[in-house]
Amino acid sequence: MQVTIPLTVDADDLWSGVWGACPEYWSWWTRFEFLDGADWDKAGTVRVTGWSPDYDEYEGDTVIVKEITLDDIVNSYGWFVKAGYKMTYEDLDSVYSDVIVQHAFYGEVIWG
Repeated sequence: MQVTIPLTVDADDLWSGVWGACPEYWSWWTRFEFLDGADWDKAGTVRVTGWSPDYDEYEGDTVIVKEITLDDIVNSYGWFVKAGYKMTYEDLDSVYSDVIVQHAFYGEVIWG
């Protein structure tokens, strides 16, 4: 049996939990650019450049550029919890923050 528990957290805390855990460590991310006053610890929008799902290192760089918002992170964190990951936003490491960012960027987890 599952139950739904509403969770209210500070936007900057969730945002910094994801971006502060260094998802950019992974090679499929080629650039992160925080926009309009946002930063790793201040919620907002980040322009992310990452490999496309059909990326082939031997055929050249194929990348996607997408802006990820706080709403994207909120939705992906909700998916993360529903998918059975047991980490809280306060305890993320680069592996789990990457899963959340991949979901926000691609709509699914492609790499890793």
